[in-house]
Amino acid sequence: MTYNNTTTTSDKEKADLFADYFQNDVYSYTDDTLPFHDQITSQASNIKKKNITSSNTPKWKQITIEEVKYHIKRLRNSPAGPDNIHNRRLKNSSELLIEHLTKLFNQILK
Repeated sequence: MTYNNTTTTSDKEKADLFADYFQNDVYSYTDDTLPFHDQITSQASNIKKKNITSSNTPKWKQITIEEVKYHIKRLRNSPAGPDNIHNRRLKNSSELLIEHLTKLFNQILK
């Protein structure tokens, strides 16, 4: 896995790389625009500081379909990111895609 010219191979290095990505690129809005910004920032810092196992990982509140819709609606109409998915595509997505994204996000946060 490579991000910002840093290549990683171990699980710990990959987790640190993901933490950097989410802390610096994804959640770059001000704190008050994302309800769970502090939780994400704190978790990213914890991942970089130590090895977190499933037994000591905090439990996350389930994300709702309404929350996903709300945040998709607020996306800027900027060019596609590293995933090559344009924000307009997400904004014009079907209810089924929103349901699948919600399930995916909740599985990731388990």
